[in-house]
Amino acid sequence: MLQYASYLCIDQFNNNQERKYVSDEEKLRWLSNRVRGLPANLEEINPSKDQKVQLSASNHRSFTHMGWNYPYASHAPGDIANSKVRMDILKKTVQKVFGFNLSNGYPGKALFNSVFGKDGEDDKHDAFCRLIYYIHILGDCFEDENYKQANGNNNGKKIPLGREHPGNTIEDTDLISELIKSINDLFINEKNDSFTYMPMIDKLNEKRDEIHSLYSKWGEINSPERYDEYHLLTNQVMIILKDDLPNLLFQESFFHDVFY
Repeated sequence: MLQYASYLCIDQFNNNQERKYVSDEEKLRWLSNRVRGLPANLEEINPSKDQKVQLSASNHRSFTHMGWNYPYASHAPGDIANSKVRMDILKKTVQKVFGFNLSNGYPGKALFNSVFGKDGEDDKHDAFCRLIYYIHILGDCFEDENYKQANGNNNGKKIPLGREHPGNTIEDTDLISELIKSINDLFINEKNDSFTYMPMIDKLNEKRDEIHSLYSKWGEINSPERYDEYHLLTNQVMIILKDDLPNLLFQESFFHDVFY
């Protein structure tokens, strides 16, 4: 379910697109039969037919990969990929799988949480969705085949792996910073865990500094040699996540109860 939801949220780009085994329409139909409130068809997440700009393999990242809650509508040609609808697919599927104790949009639960002193898990739910989103894009960074693709040429722009001076808004931040922020927000109860959480964060912060230094030195990835270092750092971040995230997730009730 999560695989289909993340794909439809981030990578789907053509109403008529077919895959070797399962078409995109079949993916959406299968998911909609299991998760309430999802789009009825692909037309709801793709540009209208009269839209001048249509999504394609070469440009869709510019409209889906720029960051969670990126304000596409504020930039020409607008939010043609219907980002809010796409994000909703992932958020509702994550909720269906894990059953977070949400308060926003659920007045009854908000009252229950207030009366019984329970904390809502809205922030954790959002952080987990962001984590899925940014890990997906980290994989895209790893798959960039050359420095031109790393800079968004020929395959659509995406949130950059790093920046020389990353800011605090989604329009001027970078992937490694947002990835670490998602992990911090998700595992807020484990921040004093010196055995699992802190070693992973220390390693990720070290890689973040190296990535920022990479962009500080060069401004962008504009040579094969610089691409090699970009690719190496991306792989190292992926290895850290692969080695350390499962142990942290195991400690979270929402994850442990579903998979263990």
